[in-house]
Amino acid sequence: MLVVGAAVAAVRWWDGGDPGATRRPIPTPPSGREEPGPPRAATGDPGGDLGDLGDLGDLGDLGDLGDLGRCLGSEDLLGSLLGGEDALTGERAIPEADARTQVDAVADLVAEERELAFGTRPEPTFLTAGALAERVRADLDASYPSEDADLDAALLAALGAVAPGTDLRATVADLLGGQVVGFYDPDTGELVVGADDPSEPLDPVELVTLAHELDHALTDEHLGLPVDDDAFVGGPDAHAAGLALVEGDATLIAQRFSLVAIPFEEQLAMLVDPSLREQQAGLEEFPHLLAQELTFPYLEGLSFVCSLHAEGGWEAVDAAYTRPPTTTAQILFPERYLAAEAAVDPPDPGALPGPWDRSRTTTFGAAPLLWLFEAPGDDPGAALDRPRERAAAWAGGEVVQWSDGPHRAVGLSLVERDGASPPLCDSVQQWYRAAFPDAATDGSLDGGDGPGDGVVLRADGERQDAVLRCTDGDVRLGIGPDLVTAESLAR
Repeated sequence: MLVVGAAVAAVRWWDGGDPGATRRPIPTPPSGREEPGPPRAATGDPGGDLGDLGDLGDLGDLGDLGDLGRCLGSEDLLGSLLGGEDALTGERAIPEADARTQVDAVADLVAEERELAFGTRPEPTFLTAGALAERVRADLDASYPSEDADLDAALLAALGAVAPGTDLRATVADLLGGQVVGFYDPDTGELVVGADDPSEPLDPVELVTLAHELDHALTDEHLGLPVDDDAFVGGPDAHAAGLALVEGDATLIAQRFSLVAIPFEEQLAMLVDPSLREQQAGLEEFPHLLAQELTFPYLEGLSFVCSLHAEGGWEAVDAAYTRPPTTTAQILFPERYLAAEAAVDPPDPGALPGPWDRSRTTTFGAAPLLWLFEAPGDDPGAALDRPRERAAAWAGGEVVQWSDGPHRAVGLSLVERDGASPPLCDSVQQWYRAAFPDAATDGSLDGGDGPGDGVVLRADGERQDAVLRCTDGDVRLGIGPDLVTAESLAR
């Protein structure tokens, strides 16, 4: 089975402050499925319908799993699916014992699968679901100041990703509190796993969570997790990319551990576990962009790590820790990582005179662009066609936020990748029109036939106006309370 699903990432791509100032422990996803089928970048198009077995159909064609099948060990995948017990003795890979006794067995399997050895094994802290949720909320309160949340909410509202007035801090707290099942803190080495009663054996989800967290501890010991402040001078997009490497590694180990250590019938039970389905349903209630951001390090990170592992085994994955990916585009399109294709520094968006104040400047990556294309106005039903292909046109991005008392404005500057098709300008124009369908637009500019200054869209909306200007592969979007302000930011 595939243990990828409703997951939580400890990074906000839109935070332009010091990454170290808002760092949180690295959490683990529960063992559910976030979307049908293995990650797109790693596989072909597996399918299948197994009737009442529900999500078991996601296993699809086990003979055509691409990079995912290879990094899971496809030559013995069918045998692994019947794992969990020694074929000769019938003994379980993980003994039926109390949780603390099981830790050693899980650590042995993780070390074997990861081809590294523990020098010092961490002693996990086990918390009930309620206590874990309280811990996550407390960590969030300490690491996510309300001022940052207000800026984040204003930016996301300007992009149509959340409703105006959204209490983003409360929204994120609700999301994290309901999804995190464990975490590893690279600063302190603390490893926390949710378990109702550590005097009893861990259930399959708890065992997989433990394996995921132990992989973090093991790679941190040998390689150092590339989540230190100095490693992310490129800003939040680079942070998100590095986190995807870390989480993709641990998710792959969790997959392999599950296939080897969890009996097949228990794997099936995990697939149809009502609590996990409830968690997934809860995730789907949140804004699309937030949900995608939280699952990105696990789903896309797994695909990325599998692409490395398929080419050079764990040595290739280990090497990535010394040269971590620097953009989410490198995660979405691993060939860009192999080619060392860095982000292009975009032109600065236009500036505003006083009394406007520049509130924040930060990177804007290919991943958030993809999520906007997937759900303009937070409506997946309005998705652009081929959103991933459109996001592939990204070569670099920057966003600047401005404030003037109660007024807010945003300048977004993107660079189109050479040879991109469809053009990035066309995609951004289509996205904005779909995200704000009620805004009155200048129809004379459709198709780029404007006054010759590169302006392709002027949108006069009830709560904000926007101007889009495209010249020579540079795409600049200004959003403000009036067209004059938006025009200034699009220059």
